[in-house]
Amino acid sequence: PEVRRGAAYACGALRIQAASRALVAVVIDESTTPELRRDGMVALGRTGGELAFQVLQGALTAPDQADRAAALQALGDLHEPRAANLLAEFSVLLQGQELGRLAAVSLQRQPARLAVPAMRAQLAVVRDPTVRAGLVQSIAAHQDPEILPELIELMRQPRHG
Repeated sequence: PEVRRGAAYACGALRIQAASRALVAVVIDESTTPELRRDGMVALGRTGGELAFQVLQGALTAPDQADRAAALQALGDLHEPRAANLLAEFSVLLQGQELGRLAAVSLQRQPARLAVPAMRAQLAVVRDPTVRAGLVQSIAAHQDPEILPELIELMRQPRHG
């Protein structure tokens, strides 16, 4: 089992896209140990592939919170718009919860060209001031100069001192 986990890790660390289908098979196989399944998800996020997003998205409904956390972490490494959008949605919907914080951290690992539009889409619909402030700060962390007016507005609010 440790060799299999090491192989999954290595495929992800080296971003070997040819390993994507094998990693998918490991993740969806019901006989896979939980540790290997989670390592497989993380590696799948790094290798990508045509089934990666679907498998990781499906893992977000797993009964085990550790599986959902591994899927969120993996989505942070899967550099595609669908992953960024899903992470942005989860960071807003689960704001204040452990998985919401993990989604926000994973979204920060996305490149700005993907993360910023995903966060801006959420900013357009979210009205909660605390959630909005978090989104503004996250967009600023990606060094998007267009967020400057919203940052200045946050500085003017006494509660943000």
